[in-house]
Amino acid sequence: MIDIKKLTDIIDTQMATSLKTLLTILSRHQRSTETYSSIDTQIYIKNVESARSVTKRFWQRAFSLSSRIKGVQTYVEVDYLPIDLRSENEVERDRNSKINNYITAERESYITPKEAAEEIRWTLGLNPNISLELIEMLERKGKTNESIP
Repeated sequence: MIDIKKLTDIIDTQMATSLKTLLTILSRHQRSTETYSSIDTQIYIKNVESARSVTKRFWQRAFSLSSRIKGVQTYVEVDYLPIDLRSENEVERDRNSKINNYITAERESYITPKEAAEEIRWTLGLNPNISLELIEMLERKGKTNESIP
């Protein structure tokens, strides 16, 4: 009799080796603990980040060269967003918490309404520069809040 479990483990290992990826990424845990899988994922992220640094340098040079060919003396910087393994719910929860902190800081007069609005706009991924109409509304809001004891 052949032990099927050992055979599947060998096939999984050979598959991961041939794909040059980790078993955790392939959802083949082979009796590994959560800590082992977490470390495995961190190693994978480090590999991705090292590949990103190579492509980052390539794109910086390519875009800088193409701008110089067009007659613009400039240096282009390229960057990637950090790898975030949090779920959408966790990201949204963190964003809401951050926004609530700015609202509280503005309510307690640690920052101005304009500063709070700029930070909240930045947190939401909007342009932090506030239009004149919104600035007028914030100033009126600030004046009504000051009159309240």
